[in-house]
Amino acid sequence: MALHGTSADRAEAFWAVDGRGFSGSQRVAIAVVPDGAFHTYRIPLAGAAGYTGAITRFRLDPIVTGEAPGASAEIDAITPIVQPLIPMARTVTLTLTKKLARGLITVNDGDPACAQKVPAVLERRSRGWRRVASGVTDSAGRFRIRFRGGGVYRVRASETLRAAGRCLAAVSPVRRR
Repeated sequence: MALHGTSADRAEAFWAVDGRGFSGSQRVAIAVVPDGAFHTYRIPLAGAAGYTGAITRFRLDPIVTGEAPGASAEIDAITPIVQPLIPMARTVTLTLTKKLARGLITVNDGDPACAQKVPAVLERRSRGWRRVASGVTDSAGRFRIRFRGGGVYRVRASETLRAAGRCLAAVSPVRRR
């Protein structure tokens, strides 16, 4: 982005995903040089808290301080730089006990965030795979799902997008109970 201002010493960039509105949890602060000349600023959203998914809206708020005559801020251009998402493979394990499916989602080579807060879907084979129950992994990638009934089961983790890249879908080995 190219921005200049005579009294704007900072700005805030907001983004929204999936057609939602702007939120204070999805913003970053930017220090601005208030010398009246245009400067180029890079806003790396990939590492920002609250950034996941595809950005559908973007907003930039220059913060003008002071009440001096002629105080201003002007945006010349905003140019998105899209970097390809790195695909990260995951592995799912599954152990069945009488009423509990337990396992672990791990990232083979990449960001451990691809294993955290991941929906883990337990499926039973019955003329195809049918969803039986689901859970969410903890910060270490572990999940526990309560279920009933015998049969052949697996756990599926769908593909998700994270700030660090694309977390690929993964399926556990099939287990019988």
